[in-house]
Amino acid sequence: MIMKFKYILLLCCAVAQLWAVGEAGAIFLLIAPGAGPAGTGEAQVAKADDAYASYYNPAGLGFLKGTEVAGMHVNWLPNLASDLYYEFITYRHHIDGLGSLGGHIIYLNLGEQIGMDEFGNPTDNWKSYMGAIAGSFGTHISETSSIGFNFKVFHQKLSDQVVAGEEGKGY
Repeated sequence: MIMKFKYILLLCCAVAQLWAVGEAGAIFLLIAPGAGPAGTGEAQVAKADDAYASYYNPAGLGFLKGTEVAGMHVNWLPNLASDLYYEFITYRHHIDGLGSLGGHIIYLNLGEQIGMDEFGNPTDNWKSYMGAIAGSFGTHISETSSIGFNFKVFHQKLSDQVVAGEEGKGY
């Protein structure tokens, strides 16, 4: 009886994945900033030794002294379109007795979109972009431990058109 229950449970778990829905939002936040992280396969969580710690591991800011600014510009998918680009800038500053404050700004320009109506006729073009801004704080709680926090706000503008409501006949 227990074995039968285990098989049924396993079957239900396997079948449940058939109806899984992909609801990706703000996927641009997964683009890894920095040449160092790209070279190490994005294994940056344990290596928080520069301003990029505000992105990868804000707790690492607690062990850093001084002030630092870093940035990155990438022509994103240049063979697809010439007006796609990714910008990342980060800053950190140590305050004695408190910890380190930092933050970063991410901007992904998606370029100009060509507007079409439902019949394929050209309409107005618009520009799309995605952006995020984050504030970070990290402080050490012992010689070998630290704690950090991030607060992030993001915005995506994918279209100039806004749909405020829908009308229907209610059959």
